[in-house]
Amino acid sequence: MSQPPAYTPVGAGMPDILDAFYGFLSTYLVHYVPAENIIRGWENRYALPSGTNDYIIYTLSGSSRVGTNALSEVSADGTMTFSTLFEGRVQIDFCSDTEASRLWAAYCDSLLRSPVGPAFFAPYGFSSTYTDNPVSVEYADGSDQYVKRTTLTVHVCYTLTSTVALEYAERVRLSRLENVDAHHKP
Repeated sequence: MSQPPAYTPVGAGMPDILDAFYGFLSTYLVHYVPAENIIRGWENRYALPSGTNDYIIYTLSGSSRVGTNALSEVSADGTMTFSTLFEGRVQIDFCSDTEASRLWAAYCDSLLRSPVGPAFFAPYGFSSTYTDNPVSVEYADGSDQYVKRTTLTVHVCYTLTSTVALEYAERVRLSRLENVDAHHKP
């Protein structure tokens, strides 16, 4: 027979990292790539822009837990929140028919490694911590055209919160209080 959980799930939350990265890329790279060519996900999620190979694709490529849960006190409404620190990785692929993709990746890398990156992401509730060096990974697209692609991996630090309701009693009413040792000898 299963018991109901002592902790009832309430919810979880984390910053919208991909939305924040769209904001960052469309703010700082719009002079090079139009905002409609900044795409979340790879080809299986969205169609690539037609008529051009100048686009940016970004995706959250993974995350790792960095620390032990931090526990909050039980709040007045009977909930308890745990905070867990994570390091996430956002992969940004800069694509072009020319060497421009390398320039865009280097420009983005320099912004993210400066105070600009953390300051931009602070209102979203996370921080960019560092980037890996840009890597050239050219490929042939769906029409067998050779596309220059430079990949930049950005490491971000964010907190995941998990909230549960805790069953507890504020008052107890005893009808009988007895010394167990007096009635039940060892």
